Amino acid sequence: MKTLQARAKAAQLADLKDDGRLRATAGKLLVGTDIAVESDSKDVRHGLYDLQFLYLNCETGCTAPVGYRLEKAQVEGCVLTNFER
Repeated sequence: MKTLQARAKAAQLADLKDDGRLRATAGKLLVGTDIAVESDSKDVRHGLYDLQFLYLNCETGCTAPVGYRLEKAQVEGCVLTNFER
């Protein structure tokens, strides 16, 4: 899982380097217990959040409002959260 998260981090950082933000259509990696899913559908992701999956976010300074989960990821500089902007 750490290798998968490291590769997802590299892809996110490469995408952020282009214009400073993630593309709206980019698939997001959601992590569960011993499983990961990539989805570009907001509806699918919200269903997975209900099942306790968390989105791997590697944007610098990522935070989540009160009421959302925010946990440390297995790779440095990333967090796992159920919050999306």
